[in-house]
Amino acid sequence: MCLLSLLQIQTKMNKKAILLIVIASLSGSVSKAQTQERMTAKQITIREKKVEINYFQQGQGGTTLLFLHGWCIDGTYWKNQVDYFSKTYNVYAIDLSGFGKSKAERTNWTVEEYANDVTAFIDTMNLKNVVIIGHSMAGEIMLQTALTNNPK
Repeated sequence: MCLLSLLQIQTKMNKKAILLIVIASLSGSVSKAQTQERMTAKQITIREKKVEINYFQQGQGGTTLLFLHGWCIDGTYWKNQVDYFSKTYNVYAIDLSGFGKSKAERTNWTVEEYANDVTAFIDTMNLKNVVIIGHSMAGEIMLQTALTNNPK
């Protein structure tokens, strides 16, 4: 998708502008690599040892914020939010199954299955007063989690 956008821009702009866009894209990749180094990942196995979830945790408090990422990224996307909110809350950011370093033995990759993973993570970690935050495809996962699994 990024390549397609660059090709469309190339027809409208000169080559110097294209170079700047490519450099900006590359600097974003470097920033992501630096973010991954700063966040310490942990792993937990859920759902009868069929799903391995990679997660990041910071802070403490009576309320837990659980960050879910969108399509084609992972939990490191939320680094700045984790740092900020961990001053007041117990904060988690997870890699959904099949993204980042999370793995799953399954053939069914539906929103319902992702919602079941989220519920199993909450239950296994014994999280209380959970507020789920996300964007993109995580919006559907959050809604499905709330509608069918009623997490704590």
